[in-house]
Amino acid sequence: MEAKRLRGNDEQFDENILSTNGLKWLAERAIQNNVDFDHLIAEMKLERYANGRYLTAAKGIYYIEQLNTIPLGQDHPLLEEVQKTVVFDSRYDSESLLGHQILRILIGRSIGSHISEPWMNVILAIGGDPRVPSSNPRYIKWWKSLEPNLVQAVLGWLSKLDLKLFLEALEDYSYSSANYELQRMYPSRKSFLEGMFDAGVISNTRLYLSLDAARYLKRNYDPKHLPNFSTVKDGDKSIIYVQMNGAHMVEGSHSCYLWLYRYLDPSVCVFNYNIDSPTYSQLTIGINNQMSRLSSGAVAKITHSPSGYAWQRKALIALRELGVKLTPKDVLSNEDYIDFKQRYGVREWS
Repeated sequence: MEAKRLRGNDEQFDENILSTNGLKWLAERAIQNNVDFDHLIAEMKLERYANGRYLTAAKGIYYIEQLNTIPLGQDHPLLEEVQKTVVFDSRYDSESLLGHQILRILIGRSIGSHISEPWMNVILAIGGDPRVPSSNPRYIKWWKSLEPNLVQAVLGWLSKLDLKLFLEALEDYSYSSANYELQRMYPSRKSFLEGMFDAGVISNTRLYLSLDAARYLKRNYDPKHLPNFSTVKDGDKSIIYVQMNGAHMVEGSHSCYLWLYRYLDPSVCVFNYNIDSPTYSQLTIGINNQMSRLSSGAVAKITHSPSGYAWQRKALIALRELGVKLTPKDVLSNEDYIDFKQRYGVREWS
């Protein structure tokens, strides 16, 4: 009655609100008027009931209806709105929060495609990176109850994001430090890593950034939109670990070796998320020494020699022997592939 008095006794509003379609009417009114749902509630003098079951349900409809109709991957003002803690932490039904439904819609609609940055930002802002121990409170809250196929899709997209950030930090360092050798090496490293992802051979990644690279990302990105990454305790080099079906790769920035393994023991540091600041040697020669003691070390330790595509050829041959089917066309730029084809032919790769 008090809300009714403050609204000026608007019988039409009351009739609509209290009708069997009242929840949908409220949600659609906010959508049609292009106003934030909370703003509409304030306008109607209903703020005191905002946390009640009725308005919570209406608010859920308001968000869900719009998220289901936004063109796939498109940015939208609503995506900013749903990143507010007060929104995604609100109750949706007896079993889930609104954030769970938002995750289900954005992930479910994006399966089978390369998710857009605005949609990925929402997923990370709400759920964080699921590549954390299953005992992590945020994992328990957001990811434990989600369908496994949805979580798996996010893991794939995060590998792509890891590669992007690794390459971006590498490029920034090459220019900020005037490292011309690194600038020269960058395009071929980029083509190789992105080609691996696009060929569908990468199942998981873990990113280790130098302290400078980590600072670069934190300056240029909203922290809530970044995936989990670890730091390399010493030096200026960054590392990315890449897991494939039947193979493992450790690739570094600068003049690091490219290490390839058939098998890595579960005790290796890349699988331990409690080790979040290893040294450079732990990630490179350290893994090789550990695996040599346990079973067998790296099957390849490749120098990034630019002459005649030497390092790419060695990596492709080693990966093929490990059962990872990649071709020069997958991992070279169009221009380099034409040159490679003229020099060596591609019959052995067909």
